[in-house]
Amino acid sequence: MGFLYFIVGILVVITTLCVAHQLRLARHRGISREAFVDGFCKEGVPPEIAAIVYDHYRAFSRAKEFSVAPDDSFETVFGYSHEEIDEDAEALAGKLDIELPIEMVLKQWPTPLHNLRDMVMWLEWVRQHQHPG
Repeated sequence: MGFLYFIVGILVVITTLCVAHQLRLARHRGISREAFVDGFCKEGVPPEIAAIVYDHYRAFSRAKEFSVAPDDSFETVFGYSHEEIDEDAEALAGKLDIELPIEMVLKQWPTPLHNLRDMVMWLEWVRQHQHPG
């Protein structure tokens, strides 16, 4: 019986944390998808790269008021670790049909990915450095 109470307690804690995270995201306000994409187009980034990043991170909340901005931090806004950022980077590259270059080339990227701007710019950099197929 004690084990059952333990399991129920764990489920309550997990549910509470998930609800709290969703409520925090629901209060977050960024910019519109159009403004996000247009801002990067002015920097020479193809619109599909900015759009897929916006859509990917916008999907983190079901709240229709939730939106993202280029300077949204992975750690602060999404609670991400470095491993989760790396997984997203690979997944987004795959969605864009961008082939990741060899590790030696990837190491030439100068800074860690801290926010959505970094992700968009990294994807554009990788697109430019992918191995010609």
